[in-house]
Amino acid sequence: MPPTDFEDVAVYFSKEEWRYLEKDQMDLYRQVMIDNYQTITFLGRLNYLSLYINIYYYLL
Repeated sequence: MPPTDFEDVAVYFSKEEWRYLEKDQMDLYRQVMIDNYQTITFLGRLNYLSLYINIYYYLL
């Protein structure tokens, strides 16, 4: 099985799509992204720059 990268498990929303999410959906998205981050970090397979950009964009 090939290595898993954060990009393989990330889900992206456009700014327009993000505006249509309910608060509970945004919270769930954040938690899933954090869980994915922790899993990928634990496995040592992480593209830090890509992750930083994605988390900064969506989680702040």
